Amino acid sequence: MAVNLSPVGGVAGQFFDNNGNPLTGGKLYTYAAGTTTNQATYTSASGTTAHTNPIVLDAGGRVPSGEIWLTDGVQYKFVLKNSSDVTIGTYDNIIGINSNFVNFVTETEIQTATSGQTVFTLATMQYQPGTNNLSVFVDGVNQYDGVSYSYVETDSTTVTFTAGLHVGAQVKFTTAQTLSTGVTDASLVTYDPPFTASVPTTVEDKLAQTISVKDFGAVGDDATDDTSAIQDAIDAAVAGKQSLYIPAGTYKITASLTISDEVVIYGDGNQQSILKLYTSSSSTFAIVCDLPDNSSAIGLNIGNIGITGDGGAADGGGIYLATTATNSAISQSSIHDMYIRNVTTGVSLNGVVYMCDFSRITVTGVASYGWKSVPIAGQIIYNSFNNLEVTGVASSAYAYYMEAPSCHFNNLTADGCADFTGAYICVDGYALEGIYAATAASTYAIKFTQVMSVRNVDIINVPTAKCAYGLSIESPNFVLSGVRVPDSGAGNQPANILNLYTGNNGTISGIQCDRAVTNKLESYLSDAILNGFVFTSCEDVTNRGLSYAQGTWTPTFPTNWSTSPSVISAQYTKIGRQVTVTLYATDGVCTAGAVIGGLPYAANATQGAGAAGGNSDSTESISGSITPSATSISNIPARTLTGNYWQITATYFA
Repeated sequence: MAVNLSPVGGVAGQFFDNNGNPLTGGKLYTYAAGTTTNQATYTSASGTTAHTNPIVLDAGGRVPSGEIWLTDGVQYKFVLKNSSDVTIGTYDNIIGINSNFVNFVTETEIQTATSGQTVFTLATMQYQPGTNNLSVFVDGVNQYDGVSYSYVETDSTTVTFTAGLHVGAQVKFTTAQTLSTGVTDASLVTYDPPFTASVPTTVEDKLAQTISVKDFGAVGDDATDDTSAIQDAIDAAVAGKQSLYIPAGTYKITASLTISDEVVIYGDGNQQSILKLYTSSSSTFAIVCDLPDNSSAIGLNIGNIGITGDGGAADGGGIYLATTATNSAISQSSIHDMYIRNVTTGVSLNGVVYMCDFSRITVTGVASYGWKSVPIAGQIIYNSFNNLEVTGVASSAYAYYMEAPSCHFNNLTADGCADFTGAYICVDGYALEGIYAATAASTYAIKFTQVMSVRNVDIINVPTAKCAYGLSIESPNFVLSGVRVPDSGAGNQPANILNLYTGNNGTISGIQCDRAVTNKLESYLSDAILNGFVFTSCEDVTNRGLSYAQGTWTPTFPTNWSTSPSVISAQYTKIGRQVTVTLYATDGVCTAGAVIGGLPYAANATQGAGAAGGNSDSTESISGSITPSATSISNIPARTLTGNYWQITATYFA
């Protein structure tokens, strides 16, 4: 290692106290310049053996080895104390004799004098009094003792002139400061981008293109309170229209971090860059963007960070986005790739939030709401919610409680109740993975109001003791398709899979239940409700499924036939609940009230039908009726059909 002789006690140096006595047992501490960080010195020119720190002086006040050597190019601070650790002197910015360290930076500040002003306080620079490193110019003339405006170096930030200056005098202060070991001011280093037609800049300007919370003193050790440092960083990023980087670490915050305008905030990943909220109030959120009247945030982007809400006495909240009136808005923004845990509410949207994207966000450990929205005049609108997960939902808490008209929800999962309200909502992919809390928030595991379409829903492990209904939809006209209820074991399936409402209409298809349902729709919903819907492939939950069947049936002639007809053919078609039967026969004699039995399906319990036909030469008409719940055509009048071909047809609802 290259070393140089120290100017302080270098060779055969002897130290004395303030009375001129040898500093017996004195202590010489060595630090990095300007700090209290220990910095090694060496016993010889070989630079291999370090002194103890402090160096303890012998009885004669001398360095035991007789020499002190300093690392080449390194600045030191020496602190000399007596044996009782009472400071005698401090000597800073010391370098070895003949050291190669020559790194300096120039600082300048210009002030305009008032009439008679003598005292000037420096605002942007400091100097070292008594070291001849300050130059002062008044109106371009260098000042020194004996000229018009001689001055006194009062302290590191104050200069006092011996005579008052004239009004408007331009006073220029210049100093040269040595830099720390191996350090060069970034403003003095050129950065030349390796691109065609690129423009050189300084390293300082290049590094300032991205702001880090570390630039403002954030530590990220889950012990230091980083609230002020991160807030200062956010404010600087907002003001400079720059991105804010949160490096990996756990950052302790004790108050909400507030965002006043659009900004990009990103980290190293939602398991690496974590904001940990310490609060005693469940209404305190980690991140808040709450816009006043006549303001907007367009392009807010927060992602790849995690939030933990349980650092303090209460679980706080995750993210709160809000406006106070309809003339303010948060729009075209993105919240993404986040992991939010142990919170009262994970994400809360309020006021006017539109055309935003919320993607790949997990909220786990929920005391009240995983997601909640409260719009002003229905203006949480035109947003997309993609790949969201809410788990660990507590008793009486909601995974989703969303009023969000004209929004799209894609690939959502939850283990708690959900309530979605808003005209033209579209849902594609919703997995209710269970209701595990002791008490569910609602009798409906999933409830949709005013939606337009709901597709691909899984209802898994929902005990009927917690939720009587699996899915409830109340909307004037909607499409529901693809509902699957796997077999989760006895008692872990809602007694009523689907709830519908009077006056609503829609198309419902593809409801599959692996375990037989307790109640089909007909057992708890009236015909007035069910008649508004077309069901296809829903036989597991209703007898009204719209399906097609055709075949033959076997007529019988049990009543008032003296001569039974000869059957040529008997066929039927069934489309949904509508059944059409046709009998072709020859001959037969009956009296009034005759009956043709053997219909392939029983008639609806509340609705009958008529039957009509005739013989081949149209000289005899044949009619009858089907009464509710019957499997026969009755009330056929007296007819003699000997030698005639004839038919009778009936259409009824099964």
